[in-house]
Amino acid sequence: MVIPPRTGVSYPDIALLADATPVIVEAKQSTGFKITPAQLEKAITKKTKLFVLNSPSNPTGAAYSKEELEALAQVIVKKDIAVLSDEIYEKLVYDGFPVRLHRLPGARRSRSGRSW
Repeated sequence: MVIPPRTGVSYPDIALLADATPVIVEAKQSTGFKITPAQLEKAITKKTKLFVLNSPSNPTGAAYSKEELEALAQVIVKKDIAVLSDEIYEKLVYDGFPVRLHRLPGARRSRSGRSW
């Protein structure tokens, strides 16, 4: 399970309860505390089944743009992994932001049928 940095404290424990290995991908202030597609791709192994996405993220407030989500989606589809999108802040929308991964135009299912 690939988990972005500085997100919900329960995500690593959820992975452990599911007998999975949490992989925390560090992001820097210079990237707005968001991971890049290259970082995501590097963190994914043959055993990876799930990517956890929390946008906007607590506690940093990091929120991915449509373009950033589309770039992450390319990696997700290429690597054929599922996404758990934590939408706890779904009702906090300002001028159409934040964008939800599964609501992107052209959202589709991966080769195995998992949606992103």
